[in-house]
Amino acid sequence: MNRPRDIHETTLSFLLRTAHTAMNREVFRRLAERGVGDLDVASRHIFPHLRPGGTRLTEIAERADLTKQAVGYLVDLLEARGYVERVPDPTDRRAKLVRWTERGLEQDRIAMESFAETERRWAESLGAGEVAKLREVLERLVDHLEEQHT
Repeated sequence: MNRPRDIHETTLSFLLRTAHTAMNREVFRRLAERGVGDLDVASRHIFPHLRPGGTRLTEIAERADLTKQAVGYLVDLLEARGYVERVPDPTDRRAKLVRWTERGLEQDRIAMESFAETERRWAESLGAGEVAKLREVLERLVDHLEEQHT
């Protein structure tokens, strides 16, 4: 299965995106099997940035590297579907927090189970040590990137 790759297919960006897309495809398939079929890929860009207790729209936009308008649109869709809600920020009456609803928490639980299952299957295919090494390198890279950002 080691076919020759186009030069663009050898970039780290392409390889990371391909793995990310494959994992998300599995998660969406499992969500649909469990009755959560009304989410789209764009909306899933919001979920990893929600903190317990809620997150301001501006923080979600910054963390997701999206415009505030785009995040507002996605949050509107998720709110209409019952996955998130906007509530007053107790530290600033003018601000709102976006937080999970019970429905949102349930889909997140299913998604996290699905991510873990996909990772387990990859470990079966590639070897547990290889997947553990990949995870460790990516975690270090994310830590490095976050340090550079601050």
